[in-house]
Amino acid sequence: MSHTLMSLDAEWRRLARASRARRALRQWSIAHPALRGVADLDALLERRRDDQAAPAILRALAVLAPGDDLAARTVLQALLPGLVRLAGMVGYDDPAAIEEMVSLAWERIRTYPARRRGSVAANVLFDVRKRYRAHRLAAPDDRGRTPRRAVPALRDRRPGASPSCSPAPRLPTWTPRRSR
Repeated sequence: MSHTLMSLDAEWRRLARASRARRALRQWSIAHPALRGVADLDALLERRRDDQAAPAILRALAVLAPGDDLAARTVLQALLPGLVRLAGMVGYDDPAAIEEMVSLAWERIRTYPARRRGSVAANVLFDVRKRYRAHRLAAPDDRGRTPRRAVPALRDRRPGASPSCSPAPRLPTWTPRRSR
Protein backbone atom coordinates (compact mmCIF):
# COMPACT_ATOMS: atom_id res chain seq x y z
CA MET A 1 0.00 0.00 0.00
CA SER A 2 1.33 3.43 -0.89
CA HIS A 3 2.34 5.96 1.73
CA THR A 4 -0.41 8.29 0.46
CA LEU A 5 -3.12 5.67 0.98
CA MET A 6 -1.84 4.79 4.44
CA SER A 7 -1.80 8.48 5.39
CA LEU A 8 -5.32 9.02 4.05
CA ASP A 9 -6.63 5.98 5.94
CA ALA A 10 -4.98 7.13 9.20
CA GLU A 11 -6.38 10.63 8.74
CA TRP A 12 -9.84 9.22 8.02
CA ARG A 13 -9.84 7.12 11.20
CA ARG A 14 -9.22 10.31 13.19
CA LEU A 15 -11.67 12.48 11.24
CA ALA A 16 -14.62 10.15 10.90
CA ARG A 17 -15.45 9.89 14.58
CA ALA A 18 -14.36 13.34 15.71
CA SER A 19 -16.92 15.57 17.37
CA ARG A 20 -16.28 18.19 14.66
CA ALA A 21 -17.34 15.64 12.03
CA ARG A 22 -20.53 14.75 13.92
CA ARG A 23 -21.42 18.45 14.23
CA ALA A 24 -20.80 18.96 10.51
CA LEU A 25 -22.93 15.93 9.65
CA ARG A 26 -25.82 17.30 11.74
CA GLN A 27 -25.46 20.68 10.00
CA TRP A 28 -25.35 19.09 6.53
CA SER A 29 -28.42 16.99 7.23
CA ILE A 30 -30.54 20.11 7.75
CA ALA A 31 -30.26 21.03 4.07
CA HIS A 32 -29.69 17.52 2.68
CA PRO A 33 -32.13 14.83 3.86
CA ALA A 34 -30.02 12.06 2.28
CA LEU A 35 -27.43 12.67 5.00
CA ARG A 36 -29.86 12.22 7.92
CA GLY A 37 -30.07 9.34 10.34
CA VAL A 38 -26.41 8.37 10.78
CA ALA A 39 -24.20 8.87 13.81
CA ASP A 40 -20.87 9.54 12.10
CA LEU A 41 -19.09 9.71 8.76
CA ASP A 42 -18.14 6.02 8.81
CA ALA A 43 -21.82 5.16 9.13
CA LEU A 44 -22.59 7.55 6.27
CA LEU A 45 -20.08 5.79 4.01
CA GLU A 46 -21.49 2.44 5.09
CA ARG A 47 -24.98 3.61 4.10
CA ARG A 48 -23.54 4.71 0.77
CA ARG A 49 -23.05 1.04 -0.09
CA ASP A 50 -26.83 0.80 -0.52
CA ASP A 51 -27.44 1.24 -4.26
CA GLN A 52 -30.63 3.19 -3.60
CA ALA A 53 -29.05 5.65 -1.14
CA ALA A 54 -25.62 6.12 -2.75
CA PRO A 55 -26.50 8.61 -5.52
CA ALA A 56 -28.27 11.03 -3.19
CA ILE A 57 -25.53 10.82 -0.54
CA LEU A 58 -22.72 11.52 -2.98
CA ARG A 59 -24.71 14.23 -4.72
CA ALA A 60 -25.34 16.02 -1.39
CA LEU A 61 -21.67 15.76 -0.42
CA ALA A 62 -20.56 16.95 -3.88
CA VAL A 63 -22.79 20.02 -3.56
CA LEU A 64 -21.14 20.81 -0.21
CA ALA A 65 -17.58 19.92 -1.25
CA PRO A 66 -16.51 23.14 -3.01
CA GLY A 67 -16.96 25.11 0.22
CA ASP A 68 -16.43 22.44 2.87
CA ASP A 69 -13.14 20.57 3.37
CA LEU A 70 -14.74 17.81 5.40
CA ALA A 71 -17.46 17.13 2.82
CA ALA A 72 -14.79 17.03 0.11
CA ARG A 73 -12.66 14.67 2.20
CA THR A 74 -15.69 12.43 2.72
CA VAL A 75 -16.26 12.22 -1.05
CA LEU A 76 -12.58 11.42 -1.54
CA GLN A 77 -12.77 8.65 1.06
CA ALA A 78 -15.82 7.21 -0.68
CA LEU A 79 -13.98 7.22 -4.03
CA LEU A 80 -10.65 5.79 -2.82
CA PRO A 81 -11.46 2.18 -3.79
CA GLY A 82 -12.35 3.35 -7.31
CA LEU A 83 -9.18 5.43 -7.51
CA VAL A 84 -7.05 2.46 -6.46
CA ARG A 85 -8.68 0.30 -9.11
CA LEU A 86 -8.27 3.04 -11.73
CA ALA A 87 -4.58 3.44 -10.84
CA GLY A 88 -4.11 -0.30 -11.27
CA MET A 89 -5.79 -0.29 -14.67
CA VAL A 90 -4.62 2.96 -16.25
CA GLY A 91 -1.42 3.68 -14.34
CA TYR A 92 -0.20 0.12 -13.83
CA ASP A 93 3.30 1.08 -15.03
CA ASP A 94 3.51 4.35 -13.08
CA PRO A 95 4.64 4.08 -9.45
CA ALA A 96 3.19 7.54 -8.73
CA ALA A 97 -0.19 6.85 -10.35
CA ILE A 98 -2.24 6.65 -7.15
CA GLU A 99 -0.72 9.87 -5.79
CA GLU A 100 -1.46 11.69 -9.04
CA MET A 101 -5.00 10.32 -9.19
CA VAL A 102 -5.74 11.29 -5.59
CA SER A 103 -4.51 14.79 -6.35
CA LEU A 104 -6.61 15.02 -9.52
CA ALA A 105 -9.65 13.64 -7.68
CA TRP A 106 -9.26 16.20 -4.88
CA GLU A 107 -9.11 19.02 -7.40
CA ARG A 108 -12.18 17.68 -9.25
CA ILE A 109 -14.17 17.14 -6.06
CA ARG A 110 -13.45 20.70 -4.91
CA THR A 111 -14.61 22.09 -8.27
CA TYR A 112 -17.42 19.65 -9.01
CA PRO A 113 -20.30 21.39 -10.82
CA ALA A 114 -23.43 20.97 -8.70
CA ARG A 115 -25.69 20.87 -11.76
CA ARG A 116 -23.79 18.10 -13.53
CA ARG A 117 -25.99 15.13 -14.30
CA GLY A 118 -25.19 11.48 -13.69
CA SER A 119 -23.36 9.60 -10.99
CA VAL A 120 -20.97 11.75 -8.98
CA ALA A 121 -18.59 8.81 -8.47
CA ALA A 122 -18.58 7.86 -12.14
CA ASN A 123 -18.17 11.47 -13.27
CA VAL A 124 -15.25 12.18 -10.92
CA LEU A 125 -13.49 8.92 -11.81
CA PHE A 126 -14.02 9.57 -15.51
CA ASP A 127 -12.62 13.09 -15.20
CA VAL A 128 -9.62 11.82 -13.23
CA ARG A 129 -8.93 9.13 -15.83
CA LYS A 130 -9.17 11.64 -18.66
CA ARG A 131 -6.86 14.17 -16.98
CA TYR A 132 -4.37 11.50 -15.89
CA ARG A 133 -4.12 10.08 -19.41
CA ALA A 134 -3.68 13.56 -20.90
CA HIS A 135 -0.94 14.23 -18.35
CA ARG A 136 0.79 10.93 -19.18
CA LEU A 137 0.73 11.73 -22.91
CA ALA A 138 2.32 15.11 -22.30
CA ALA A 139 4.87 14.04 -19.68
CA PRO A 140 8.38 12.99 -20.64
CA ASP A 141 9.41 9.41 -19.93
CA ASP A 142 12.36 8.44 -17.72
CA ARG A 143 14.75 9.14 -20.60
CA GLY A 144 13.42 12.67 -21.16
CA ARG A 145 11.51 11.77 -24.32
CA THR A 146 8.13 13.38 -24.90
CA PRO A 147 5.53 11.43 -26.90
CA ARG A 148 4.10 12.98 -30.03
CA ARG A 149 0.35 13.25 -29.93
CA ALA A 150 -1.43 10.60 -31.94
CA VAL A 151 -2.77 12.12 -35.15
CA PRO A 152 -6.42 11.27 -35.77
CA ALA A 153 -6.73 9.09 -38.82
CA LEU A 154 -8.61 10.50 -41.80
CA ARG A 155 -11.38 8.45 -43.30
CA ASP A 156 -10.36 6.34 -46.27
CA ARG A 157 -11.17 8.39 -49.37
CA ARG A 158 -10.57 5.63 -51.96
CA PRO A 159 -13.41 5.08 -54.42
CA GLY A 160 -15.67 2.32 -53.19
CA ALA A 161 -14.32 2.39 -49.63
CA SER A 162 -16.84 2.04 -46.86
CA PRO A 163 -17.59 5.44 -45.23
CA SER A 164 -17.00 3.91 -41.80
CA CYS A 165 -13.65 2.46 -42.84
CA SER A 166 -10.62 4.35 -41.60
CA PRO A 167 -6.97 3.41 -41.31
CA ALA A 168 -5.70 2.17 -37.96
CA PRO A 169 -4.92 5.03 -35.58
CA ARG A 170 -1.26 5.93 -35.19
CA LEU A 171 0.24 5.07 -31.84
CA PRO A 172 2.27 7.70 -29.99
CA THR A 173 5.96 7.70 -30.87
CA TRP A 174 8.73 9.14 -28.76
CA THR A 175 10.67 12.22 -29.76
CA PRO A 176 13.94 13.01 -27.99
CA ARG A 177 13.99 16.33 -26.23
CA ARG A 178 16.29 18.89 -27.73
CA SER A 179 19.03 20.02 -25.42
CA ARG A 180 19.76 23.69 -25.23
